[in-house]
Amino acid sequence: MKSGCKIEKARLATKERLEKLIALKSIIAFKILYLSKAAISNPEESCSKILTSKEWQALYIREYKTYTQRSAYYKTSYYLVRKVRRFYE
Repeated sequence: MKSGCKIEKARLATKERLEKLIALKSIIAFKILYLSKAAISNPEESCSKILTSKEWQALYIREYKTYTQRSAYYKTSYYLVRKVRRFYE
């Protein structure tokens, strides 16, 4: 998590800010890990058990530039998360 979430690069000035950032990044890291395991075991199942509708729709819109009502699959969601992560590295 330390290197993947770039905690050290944040250079936050106070302990409280650093704690808030670590808490937020921990949630994100957990969701990505859970999504990756679910994509392997149940690739065709809806990702709505892990991601909120706003989260997966944001991923979908970022990639396809269009809106969809139907929930994405675990496999698709994990693929989209990996693409976003590569963009920020």
